[in-house]
This record gives sequence, C-alpha cells and structure tokens, in this order.
Amino acid sequence: MSIMIFLALIVLLVVQLIILKRNSSKFQLNEDEAKISELLEAIHSGKQQHTDKRGRTILMIACDERPIHKSSREGFFRVIQESLKTGIRVNARSLENGKTALAYAAAKPYNTDVVEYLIKTGADTSSKDSRGRTPLFEAATYGDLSVFSAVANHTSNLNVTDDEGNTPLMSAVAQMNLPVIHELIERNANVKLRNNKGESAYDIAARVKPKFTKYSRNSARPNEYGKHNHTLDEMVRELHCLENDEPFKPKKYVPPSTGTLGDTGDLDD
Repeated sequence: MSIMIFLALIVLLVVQLIILKRNSSKFQLNEDEAKISELLEAIHSGKQQHTDKRGRTILMIACDERPIHKSSREGFFRVIQESLKTGIRVNARSLENGKTALAYAAAKPYNTDVVEYLIKTGADTSSKDSRGRTPLFEAATYGDLSVFSAVANHTSNLNVTDDEGNTPLMSAVAQMNLPVIHELIERNANVKLRNNKGESAYDIAARVKPKFTKYSRNSARPNEYGKHNHTLDEMVRELHCLENDEPFKPKKYVPPSTGTLGDTGDLDD
C-alpha cells in the first residue's frame, strides 16, 4: 500500500511540474508579446532613436532578446526590420559598453537569421566595443556554430585581439565552445598567439578544463560523462600539439564497460 501511495505522489509531482512549465512558458510568451508591442509602438510613434537606461536603441534591445517561442522570435525579428526601415543606424553603439546590434545578436545561439540580416543591411563586423571586442568575439564565446560562421564569413581577420590581447579562439576556449574551436582551427586561426598575460589558447584550455569536466565515476551516466571529458582532453591535447608543431593523432574513447572510464586508445590509421 505504501508503494502505491509513493507512486501516486511521484505521478502527482510530475503532473505539477508539467503544469508549472506550461504556465511559465505561457507567461514568457505574454511578456514577449507585450515587449514586442511596446517596441513597435515606439518605432511607429517616432521614438525609434530613443535609448533605454543602458544606452541601447530599440534595434539593440530586440537583438539582445533570447526568445524561446517561434512567434516571439518572429516578433522581435519584425522589430529589427521595422527599426532599420525607419532610420535607426545599424552600427550605433551602446552607451553602456560600446556594443552594436550585431554584437548583441551574435551572442545568442540559434540567431543566424538575425545576424545575416544585420550584416546584409550594413552591420560592421569589425566594430569594437569598450573592451576592444568585435562581434566575432561574442559569437565565439556565446554563439553556436551557425551564428559564428555567419559572422566569420564576413570577417577578414580571425586573429583580431581585444584590449587584453585575447583572440576569438582564446575566447571560445575559455568557454570550451568546442564546435567553434574546431571551426577556428579549420579556418587556420593562429594558435601560437599569446595574450597580455602571456597565455596561449592551449594555456587557457589547460587552466579552464577542470571547470568543464563532469565527474562521472559515481554518476548514473558514466558513459555520457566519460565521452564529454574525453572530448575536452582531446581538445586540450590538440591545441598543445598545434602550438608545438607536433602531429596530432586522435584517440578513441573507451567506454567504462571495456576499460577504465576515460581510457583512450589511438584510432586506427
């Protein structure tokens, strides 16, 4: 009987979580719709050049959103289109941090359509913010591969440095944005450059790797976590080899069932 009560409580909890998630999603949608309406009203009433407390134009505000609903994404995209039609400068910089609309947009995953639209309408991929970072830094740090590629395809210098001497590769490594790291390596980004602290991309990778390591020996998902950690190890090792002009030979992951968790072996030639 106690087991039946326990199972019933579990089912009730799951149902409540589903309802809570739906309500939260609906609330977010309502908030998005209200903000979209407010921004469009400001544009059509001639206030498109006004800025918020952070010094962002309407265009920047719309590009800085991270909507989860399709209708919200379409709504903010409409704000972007309407604001540019009414004269907002696409390369205006925020008073708060010097970022442009493209820099805000490039920092959001799944935002390729917005990034490409901004570039098509004249967004400058070389514009630097108050820290000397171009939109490519934002894409390398926070964006997904598609967003990064959209910016990189219109960037002449992949090895541009910010005020601290960091490159986009170093920024991607600092966040272990693995797809972007691989893409930068494929595009022949310079792995030997060092920032103002004397760190190379490899040095940064070795320093931050523990923060991204998933400790899985006591986990219910040891194989999944083991693969993740192996991928990190391989990335650090590849950067070390590239920096030292050594050949890099990938190692395959050996799952826990056939060896110690995280064990690797050379891939067959």
